[in-house]
Amino acid sequence: MTSFFVESYGSWQSLAQAERINGLLQQARFNQSFDLESTDITIISLTQVTLSLEEELYEKLDLIKKKFPHQLVIIVGCFPHHHREKLKLYPLISSHQIHRIVEVVEERLSRNIIKVIERNELPALDLPKVRQNKIIEIIPITLGCVSDCIWCSERKIIGEIQSYSQDEIVGVAQKAINQGVKELLLSSHDAAAYGKDLNLTLVDLLSSLISLPGEFQILIERVYPVSVSNLLSFQDQLATIFQHSKMFQFLSLPIFATSNNILQQMSLTYSIEDLISFLKYFRFAIPNLTISTNIITGFPAESQEEFWHTLEFMRKINPDITKMSIFTTPSKSPLAKLPSLEATEKQRRYKVLADVAHNTSILQNERWKNWQGTIVIDQQGEIPGEWIGHNQSYKPIIIKGNFKLGNIVSVKVMKTTDTIIQAEVIRILPEL
Repeated sequence: MTSFFVESYGSWQSLAQAERINGLLQQARFNQSFDLESTDITIISLTQVTLSLEEELYEKLDLIKKKFPHQLVIIVGCFPHHHREKLKLYPLISSHQIHRIVEVVEERLSRNIIKVIERNELPALDLPKVRQNKIIEIIPITLGCVSDCIWCSERKIIGEIQSYSQDEIVGVAQKAINQGVKELLLSSHDAAAYGKDLNLTLVDLLSSLISLPGEFQILIERVYPVSVSNLLSFQDQLATIFQHSKMFQFLSLPIFATSNNILQQMSLTYSIEDLISFLKYFRFAIPNLTISTNIITGFPAESQEEFWHTLEFMRKINPDITKMSIFTTPSKSPLAKLPSLEATEKQRRYKVLADVAHNTSILQNERWKNWQGTIVIDQQGEIPGEWIGHNQSYKPIIIKGNFKLGNIVSVKVMKTTDTIIQAEVIRILPEL
């Protein structure tokens, strides 16, 4: 029996895509493999577009070519659409066409290379799937992007935003809950833009989901700063929904830059004042909110004053998680023509920002010391005997013992660092 191995890169959407590819191919009686060494076909799922992921992809393709020259490779996701010429020797399939994966695989086995990269339809949401975690359901709520950043080619690659219908999302969610799922992860490049094409909002969708029967919690992958006007227009309703017991109180909102001048250079049509206003409001309304953000430093012509604005932002907002990077842009971007900072200065600013982010995370996690409450075990730790569960603020809490996925455990936090929260077990609660 022909075997296949699916490797996913990037976002939850890539993982959701991989789960559906596994389901479709197993339904077609292909045999799932779990490593590169023992497979006939490798399928790479990639739904984010970054220079680092692009480099990682080409390194993986070179590795397969050298170590497994007879292995067949298929690339799935938004990335292939923009790199058709560079990937002309590989079958390509867009995220909008994953329901045709069996067709593409069978054609490749017949020595035909086809490219199915149209973006004119949404694949059915309720495709066969093999969950990587039996208590977590990843539900893509949109495909595409609403932003048009001058430094990023993502919108050109993945297309305009397309939202799944509320009924389809709710139907998939209810089915998953009935199957024992405890966490619904709503995947989107920008969840705040959900429904723009359907005359709906994220509030409409979340209101329907939290009304479903069952014991579960909802996590939103990301809201994008370009949709801050949307967020401000329904921030009261959104804050009320986030206070519901079925919502994880977790907000991932990339900031990128804290200077309006730099935002304008990037063709980002929002102001840092609006973002700060929204984040402060949400912090006030939801005191235990976990905020995760992305910040870039080393922009072309970024002044010392603008860099200090970034540090001031960190002190005002105190994000729990800060993912940092040094600015890079494709050579064809207009920003590549602007004068660049010296490499040593970029590294210096990155280190200063990293130190501030590290200390901020330490302080935010220290607030949880001696906290007592319940967590749901949703993954095994890296060390045998360790398990990880999340509380309502989606803080990952490590405990030791003999547990299983889905256990509800009462704990007391004993130790915290910038990235780790460790707790002792009080008792295992009966399943509801």
